[in-house]
Amino acid sequence: RVFLSFQHVHYHLISGFVEACFASYAGLLPMAMGTSINIFTRTIELNNPISAWWTNMSISIVFGLGFSTVLTLITIPVLIMLPNYLRNEIFPKFKQQYAVLRNG
Repeated sequence: RVFLSFQHVHYHLISGFVEACFASYAGLLPMAMGTSINIFTRTIELNNPISAWWTNMSISIVFGLGFSTVLTLITIPVLIMLPNYLRNEIFPKFKQQYAVLRNG
């Protein structure tokens, strides 16, 4: 019952987080690819000096967001549930095997 409520709350937290991350990816992707839009001349330019200035920063932000997304959505929930899983699923099996070996 606790696990199901955790999944329900976790789903609602995930949806907002994923939407924000994908919006950031979509916004930074043209900058990371070196695309520049000149609003005065209405042209799209590739690899000009202005976009080269921001390319390294945007690539760092995109990969940082990707790493933090994986860390937040996969690693942290697994580490939170790991002690409970070990206590309830893994350790009782070891205790049963140890009791069988000890009693012979």
